[in-house]
Amino acid sequence: MANSPTIQIHTTSAQPLYNARAISKPEIFITDVHGQLLLMKALVDECLKISNGNLSFLGDMIDRGKDSAECLAFAISLAINITADPSGRVVRFICGNHEEMLISAIREVKKEGGWEYLSYLMKRANKAYKLQGKKAGDYQAFVLDALPKISRLSGGKKIQGRKIISRWPALWRFITYGGAWFVLAASEECQDGDVDSIITRHLTGKAVEVISKTGLTEWLVSQPNVIRCGDIVATHGGIPSLSAAEADPVAYGERCKIDPMGSQKVMESINTRWVRKGFIDRKDEFPGYTVLHGHTIDNEHAEMISEGKEGKLVSPRAPLIGIDSGAYKTGVLTAAIIEKGAIRFVYATMLP
Repeated sequence: MANSPTIQIHTTSAQPLYNARAISKPEIFITDVHGQLLLMKALVDECLKISNGNLSFLGDMIDRGKDSAECLAFAISLAINITADPSGRVVRFICGNHEEMLISAIREVKKEGGWEYLSYLMKRANKAYKLQGKKAGDYQAFVLDALPKISRLSGGKKIQGRKIISRWPALWRFITYGGAWFVLAASEECQDGDVDSIITRHLTGKAVEVISKTGLTEWLVSQPNVIRCGDIVATHGGIPSLSAAEADPVAYGERCKIDPMGSQKVMESINTRWVRKGFIDRKDEFPGYTVLHGHTIDNEHAEMISEGKEGKLVSPRAPLIGIDSGAYKTGVLTAAIIEKGAIRFVYATMLP
């Protein structure tokens, strides 16, 4: 029997953060889990143990990791179950760009005959696995690695006279961006066509009832895109360099709501889930707040841990703080705990 992975937890000392002065109750933020369930559970457990603060997931629970469905269901369950608990702790959920792609992919499977494409991909993956023979190794690992490549190369192929990339653009993009877990789960678990069950079967507690009534995608699109806690603004990708976005980031976030029908009303370059240009290299302060975000990997977190240092150092007047530490490839998942006037990081690290 293989040994269980070892996860190490490390909490940094508090660092002063000017715009955290108005925080009345601690706020915990976690983002870009990308299917790393063991790290996620260990980090959440530690954060809830050491802080009585509210918890916010900033998106991208899914893709690139095999336990994507479980991670998304875990976050949704916490958001519904703990918020409904009389303890007073609130758990929030913000969709990332990968949840947006999932929502669009589910729509195409249900409405646009996407099952045909999923079946095509699995046939190609199974054929490749058989051709590899013993060299292929573990079936699940092989298929999860092969599917994005097969999807990427299949975009121009025609099925019933139409190119895949034009017939199922959202599904093609989602799988190419790391949604292989969805294809594999659909082929193994969803013979009745209920692709929502890929995620909902992992829900717990009151969340089962709530999601069964509201619907999975409906619940996801109803969540906020930007939240503000005192003078800390949190979102998945960032706040675009637009006067309307900077003046009222929460209201601007509402303009970036996911359209479950698949049309994108706000260009990705100025969308709070996708933005990088004009935001990630920003040096000027925002008007009275600091932005906490994911989406773009900040290598300093994992580098500091690998060098045996305490963790990332933050300027007291930093305009933005990224907490995506690239968990799916570095084995380091990061949480930020913001308290009155200060920030500290909690790291969950998968040891080799």
